[in-house]
Amino acid sequence: MLLHVPKTGHVLLHASKVKRVPIPCGLQTAGNDYTRPMDLELKAEIRKLKKEYASVFDSGYSEDQAKKLVEKPYNANDLFNMSDVFIRRLIKFANQIPEFKNFKLEDQIHLLQVIDFNCLFQGGIMEIMVLGSAIGFDPKNHMWKVKQMQDTKERYIDPSIIKEQLCTGMYTEHMKFVKTLHQLTMSNNTIMTLMFVIEIFSPDRPNVKNLEAITQARGKFTHWLQMYLESIMPLCEARTLYQKLLMMLLDVRNLGESGAKLASHLDITKLEPLLIEVFDLQK
Repeated sequence: MLLHVPKTGHVLLHASKVKRVPIPCGLQTAGNDYTRPMDLELKAEIRKLKKEYASVFDSGYSEDQAKKLVEKPYNANDLFNMSDVFIRRLIKFANQIPEFKNFKLEDQIHLLQVIDFNCLFQGGIMEIMVLGSAIGFDPKNHMWKVKQMQDTKERYIDPSIIKEQLCTGMYTEHMKFVKTLHQLTMSNNTIMTLMFVIEIFSPDRPNVKNLEAITQARGKFTHWLQMYLESIMPLCEARTLYQKLLMMLLDVRNLGESGAKLASHLDITKLEPLLIEVFDLQK
């Protein structure tokens, strides 16, 4: 896995070589106890990205979609079929990002890996779903909110369905990640949205062709994340949190791999037919 760490320039590190290097934040000086204002243009770009994410993922669900999400799944196939709506929205959102939209269809497919039923729940999609679940998690109620169109009543999804339909270990690790991310970021939606976008642009996805452009896109959004952090907290705290968030992207990869292994035992023929929806969203 490649990580962009623009601390001393633009550096790409392989996941196996990333080490937790402590930053001496205890030494508060005039050089690290202030925030760094963001460029107004960058601030506007981040605000636009967050708005686009909200317009897609926070929009209300149709009655059929809401019913599908809140009804208790009877088996693992039902549980994974609940991701159908998320995948459609993911593709729609990704195509609003100029860098992603400019890629050839082949690379778009491999970055999200949602076109082939035989690899539907492998690689990128599982990892992106983990981050998406963190953003949509309500830490106060410890559940996921479901908003239905033209309905003010809030509905919720209990995370325990993961434990009941998959396994206790998967549930424990997933919820540990979600809660840790909320604690680290203080449930800052902008931070989590930037991490979500960073994960979309993973240059180590199998079969991608335009590796350089994908790496540049990932670097751009990791830089945005760093600049945003440094604008809302003292530099030393921002740099420490930045390193921790990069390490959490490694945790996402591990969770994605675990989910893919569990999904490999599903009856693929009983999953929702997303193929047509994928092409419709990309038109």
